[in-house]
Amino acid sequence: MLSKGDQAKSEKKYKAAEDFYLQSAHLVEAQATTLGDKNYALMCAHSHETLADLYTNFMQEQGKALKHSKLAVDYCNMEGIHVHMPAFKAKIMCLCYYGYTVTLSLLPNRDYFLMLKNLDLAWQLAPQCNDKDDMKRKVIYMYIAIYNSTKQLDLVKHWNQQLQILLSSSSSGEKQEQQQGMVYIQRLMDIEQNINHTTASAQVIKAAQLFNDSRLLNPEFAASVAGQIIYYHRLYASLKLEDGIQWGERALEILRPMYGEKHGVIRNVYLSLSDVYSRLGNYEKAQEYKTKMLNSQKEMGM
Repeated sequence: MLSKGDQAKSEKKYKAAEDFYLQSAHLVEAQATTLGDKNYALMCAHSHETLADLYTNFMQEQGKALKHSKLAVDYCNMEGIHVHMPAFKAKIMCLCYYGYTVTLSLLPNRDYFLMLKNLDLAWQLAPQCNDKDDMKRKVIYMYIAIYNSTKQLDLVKHWNQQLQILLSSSSSGEKQEQQQGMVYIQRLMDIEQNINHTTASAQVIKAAQLFNDSRLLNPEFAASVAGQIIYYHRLYASLKLEDGIQWGERALEILRPMYGEKHGVIRNVYLSLSDVYSRLGNYEKAQEYKTKMLNSQKEMGM
């Protein structure tokens, strides 16, 4: 069932993939329930992690993603982490804990304690995976994002150093691609760390340049930057509120063709546009975007 689901997903038949993955989950859960066999726990976790990934990255249904991510972690906890685990088991569990952290990060209200608790487990498992460098890199990026959001700059610095150590062992081609992505992330983090009411205008100029630099190479990242810029216009009184509108529209221009109405950034941009128009006294437009935001939220199952 998982193989059939993977094939359907590769053909962009996401509804069919969902059906196959659900069948897989039901089959292994039935075995676990009937036999009371703990050995089926990891198979259950794998099926639910696969479903969560489908909902998060392809179908943009965050409510369902959260449900299946949580189930995957519950089954991993049933299995438990052991010393010298087989690589395939470590990989499944690492993906489950990491995936749950990602899902939690996409929710409107972030539980950083729970995110870090699961990310720590993913980091513990990453060295036991066959593709340990790739898994460690993913986990490190998430650590950096979390600690940047919580303004724990010493920990941001620590994980940046860990990332540089890891990248130093990559092949030249991989290293160049990874370093370019890291440059974008680092530039955004620098803006986030240095922006305040006094520096807002200068930092928005830097963010606009980052948008332009990443627009062709990584359009989804660029859309996230544009979403941040409209948020900055809402947050800092030294910026003209109405100037944020164009940045919300730019984010939507990129993401709508890719995802329709279902994407966390799209939902947040609608919220920002509704707030901006409300503050500008255009209540009809404000209500229009509030309705779009609620619809996007509903589409994602939130």
